[in-house]
Amino acid sequence: MEPVVLQSGEGRLFDFGISHLVKIGEMANQRGIAVLELETKHGEEPGEHVHKTEDELFYVISGLITFIADGKRIDVKEGGLVFLPQGCSHAYEIPEGVTARLLVITVPAQSQDGGWGGYIGDVESQGTPIS
Repeated sequence: MEPVVLQSGEGRLFDFGISHLVKIGEMANQRGIAVLELETKHGEEPGEHVHKTEDELFYVISGLITFIADGKRIDVKEGGLVFLPQGCSHAYEIPEGVTARLLVITVPAQSQDGGWGGYIGDVESQGTPIS
């Protein structure tokens, strides 16, 4: 496998409710990691959910986000990171007027053919390609 180099703004863009820029996809790379970048604002947040097949890491590139993880509220600002292990119930909130730019990394808790049944795989298989 060759190294992958993507510059700012490069990747595969999907509409999955909001635009997701998939940098390293789950479905084809066979490396056990998936990476996406997204820009989101108040009103676009996902509801509380659990990932049964993967660990998830959020790095806040810019903005401010409040994560709700296993019932605890955690404010994370620019440069902050949140790691959510498999099975951890979570959601996040973004204050009105704030745009958050996030780097999201998922890794499988267990390996499965065709991805590991994770979030970025859902974006790739169910989202509408934009580019």
